[in-house]
Amino acid sequence: MSQVCIIGGGVSGLATAKAALDMGLEPIILEKAESIGGLWRPNTGSVWDSLKTNVSNYSMDLGMPHQDSTPRFLHKDEVYRYLFDFSQQYNLDQYTNTQTNVTKVTPFDNQWKVEWLQNGEHHVQVFPNLVIASGVFSKSYIPDIKGLKDFEGTVIHSKDYKNANALKNKRVVVIGNAFSGSEITCDLVSSNQCQKVTNFARRKLFVMNPYCDNVPWDLVFFKRFIADQKKPTSYTYATISEKYDEYLDSGKFDLKLGQISHIQKDGVVLDNGEKISADALIFSTGYRTELSYLDPKICEAVKFDPQDSFLPMTLYKSMLHPDFDNLGFVGMYRGPHFSVIQLQAQALMSIFAKKISMPERQELMFGMDSVKKLRESNPKTQYPYPNNIEFCDGIASLIGAKPEPKDFHNDYNLWNMIYKGPFSLAHYGLKGVYAQPEYAKKHIKQLQKAVNEL
Repeated sequence: MSQVCIIGGGVSGLATAKAALDMGLEPIILEKAESIGGLWRPNTGSVWDSLKTNVSNYSMDLGMPHQDSTPRFLHKDEVYRYLFDFSQQYNLDQYTNTQTNVTKVTPFDNQWKVEWLQNGEHHVQVFPNLVIASGVFSKSYIPDIKGLKDFEGTVIHSKDYKNANALKNKRVVVIGNAFSGSEITCDLVSSNQCQKVTNFARRKLFVMNPYCDNVPWDLVFFKRFIADQKKPTSYTYATISEKYDEYLDSGKFDLKLGQISHIQKDGVVLDNGEKISADALIFSTGYRTELSYLDPKICEAVKFDPQDSFLPMTLYKSMLHPDFDNLGFVGMYRGPHFSVIQLQAQALMSIFAKKISMPERQELMFGMDSVKKLRESNPKTQYPYPNNIEFCDGIASLIGAKPEPKDFHNDYNLWNMIYKGPFSLAHYGLKGVYAQPEYAKKHIKQLQKAVNEL
């Protein structure tokens, strides 16, 4: 059984391991932390205690259905439980090595030599295939703002925020108002522990409620007939929050917009001269991707830029490079949905197992050129691939899984559910390398029924 080394045991790593087993490959997961789960890992993960997902559970599956009792929007512990159950269901734990700190990856005789430390011991192994799935939440990013080192209060990144207990009676400024910034602001307000809460951002994002007439927002807007409509010439930056606007309108926190001029020992000074007094700063300012273990020549080939949080690398569909048919990347760009992660994993494992061929070099180069243009675009969209369904379809086409109208001439009702109903990973289970048509049909129909009953 040919092996696949998978660096990272989060969502991307687990999805890749399952896809590898399905193709008759042996996955070897190397996870730096003490357990699987990535940012959803208990205690040492990168999310706060009260976090709930900003897409519904219907958009957060890896081919294993959630329990009927699962809430529509998952608490962070429920996401971890799903990943843990997923690992147990497919016996991925026997292929998982935790507390393995990968230190070096180099090409070796058309394979990959991987070095890591585990329990103080140095290990080296050569693998025929390699997947980088260590994620883009590698390294928290706090901008270098003039005077920050002089601030006398508490300074943390959102990655290290868990709850408001340590901020009792403090004046807290949350810098950034995307999902983490807006929801941490709400968490601070709802705790009733802080003396004052201020949210600072360069611009106010459009705030969407998680529900549209009792239907999760993603089931309303993630639909094929919407994705097929004319592409907008501009995109609104948005976030999902149930309480943000309510708390703002009722004066429970202040919102300040603009640019930060500098930071003083007791507060933040804006470019208009206004000062926000503060005892604590929480930076919700994103992450930078860390690939210090990867050979510099490979980093150069994929145009890796650790400062680019949008698209850290130039890759075909953010997963392939034409010079390496045994190297792939899964979930390595800003904002990958579970559906993209699953499809990237399946496409790569299909290539590694020789079930499908690598796309022609000309196609790969054309796709990489499109990514290059995305990286250089100004202004940028909030996420590299705002049309998630279109992006998924492009990957699914590689494994013959993209649903087409001609496939449903004997079942128009099913096509109608696929085209006009909510988007689902099950759309890609009807045909292709990973086809499970009976399960896929059942899931699509159950999802449509669930939406109809809401």
